[in-house]
Parts: sequence; structure tokens; C-alpha cells
Amino acid sequence: GKIRNIGMCNMDTAALKLFVDAGIPVVSNQAQYSLFDRRPERTLLDYSAEHGIYTFAFGTLAGGFLAERYMGKEYEAPETRSQVKYMQIIEDSLGWEGMQELLPVLKEIAENEHVYYLDLNEVFTGEDGCLPAEDSFDGIHIRSQAMYKWVDYLKTHAIE
Repeated sequence: GKIRNIGMCNMDTAALKLFVDAGIPVVSNQAQYSLFDRRPERTLLDYSAEHGIYTFAFGTLAGGFLAERYMGKEYEAPETRSQVKYMQIIEDSLGWEGMQELLPVLKEIAENEHVYYLDLNEVFTGEDGCLPAEDSFDGIHIRSQAMYKWVDYLKTHAIE
């Protein structure tokens, strides 16, 4: 068979353009995008829309740092690779102090709009801050069978 479509990951606009200009049928691109990391807004989102390329965002909750449990908390050095990555983005934007000012504002907006943050870290994260081996092949990404834990969590934590 032949490859019909290609999905990309972490491509900036210049890299994505190289593939599109070469006639590669790119249909999607996964990009880091959050309140702290708005780089896709510079040119990537417009370019992708103009070329019919779907953008899938990851890191929208900054690796969990946008959780209420970090509100009012003193800075602590990140413990996992994932936390290091997101902490770098936070430090490059608002910094820890700025994030501490942002979290209560986000909480108030969420309460006013009846939108709630579900902290799936409490479901999936082991004591070491990583996913347990039975739920992950690399300590970062969830195995498909672990999704049942997610479903069970949603059934018991959903707002009616």
C-alpha cells in the first residue's frame, strides 16, 4: 500500500512548510500550546488553517502545574523530565510568582463558568511522580489498557 496522509509532531511553521512545499500530504501536527506557551499563535495556527492541517495541542495544562494543588505553594525543583520541561516554559513566561497570581484568577473563571479541572495525576501518577510501569511503557505515555482507570475516575468525579 501507499501512504495517504502524514501527521507531524512538534513542527514549527518553517519545518512544516518544507514538507508541504515538497508535496507531502500533511494532515495534522501536534504542537505544545498552553497559557504559558503561545508560540503556535505566531504563525503556525494560521499557516496550518490555510493548508487544511489540523493542529492537536499538547501540554495545555502545563504538565499539571495549572492544578489547584499548586496554588499558594512555594517553588520546588521539578522532579520529573516532564515537570522540568513545563517548568522551563513557565519560567520563560510568567515565572512561578506570576503563575501564583494566575491560578486564583483561573479558579474564579472556572467556578463562574461551571468548568472544573479534573486532576488525573492522582489517578495515574506514582509516588515517584511518574506513571507506574503497568500503566506506561516509558513512564510518560499511558498504555491503552490504563484508560479504564480514566473512565472509572470520570464516572466518579463528573459534575451532573
